[in-house]
Amino acid sequence: MNVNTKSAIYFQAANGTPGRTFQTALQLAKEKLKLAQQRQILQSRLMSTSALVGLIFRALARQRSFSFIRLGDSELLIMAQDLLFPSSIDISQWGHLLANLCCDRDLGEGDDEVRRWGYIVQVSGNQFPDLVAREYLIKAVLAASVIGVPSAYRPGRSFEHMKLLEGFQTLFLEILPKLSLPLENLKLADSAEHHMLHASGWFRKLLLPNQYPGLCQQFGLPPSFQPRILLIGNLASSFAELLKTEGGNVVASLQPVGMNNIAAVIKQIHYYSFDLALVSAGTAAKYLCTSIAQQTGKVALDTGQLFDELLYSYGHLKHENYAIPYMSFM
Repeated sequence: MNVNTKSAIYFQAANGTPGRTFQTALQLAKEKLKLAQQRQILQSRLMSTSALVGLIFRALARQRSFSFIRLGDSELLIMAQDLLFPSSIDISQWGHLLANLCCDRDLGEGDDEVRRWGYIVQVSGNQFPDLVAREYLIKAVLAASVIGVPSAYRPGRSFEHMKLLEGFQTLFLEILPKLSLPLENLKLADSAEHHMLHASGWFRKLLLPNQYPGLCQQFGLPPSFQPRILLIGNLASSFAELLKTEGGNVVASLQPVGMNNIAAVIKQIHYYSFDLALVSAGTAAKYLCTSIAQQTGKVALDTGQLFDELLYSYGHLKHENYAIPYMSFM
């Protein structure tokens, strides 16, 4: 059922005559159930942290390309431009469009995020409308090895926020057919995996595997393997200093990084020999990660705001007391 048909049913259920209202309400309930079942399928396809770690380590061991990107609320909103929602309508008015798409009039009610969508998109390095950013994101989604998407596991979030999160899961599922991209063809993970990698201790192990006896052999790497790390993002230099104090092998730090200089950054990466790129650059990170993997054959991970969190809230790479900031993202 397309978006326009859903909107028509949604309107009829709210405004039709009693007899017709019953029929349309029944049809609406069936559509809501179908969407819920689709979200359950999506949720069931999210790989575990350990599974993602295995893919990353095997790519490093076999010197094969690999990219992990994450889609949050800002990226999904940017992708929805003129695929699902008209960019001619201000993004602050998109709340009712998402509610119609999900056949749920209460979606977005009681949560102030909808009013902040314009700001959220801007913080991620985009303008609105921004069809160039949309095209970058589409290319990234089509090329990524693993895609992180909003998950139903968000401890502490309000009921209203979780309803909105369901909306973004549906948004992702509705975007896929527009890209002729079957869900079953995708490898998926939680969009919070950058935090989950660190909280589980695997992030430090990825960066410093030679400090963990037996780890390199477990994944078929030389016992003394230490990945050459390329850091990309506006906090790359600061994070490089932190990583070096832990014994990390940082070959370069590239900044500034944004949607306006993606081509220049991609050109710079070819000047360096590295094994693993960590990219903390908002929406630009998605296209950068997939481009790095495609053009260099290396591993590139979208680390989101992990640089910020480790630098400003912790100041070290120890994971034992790390609290995943579930309240700060979709």
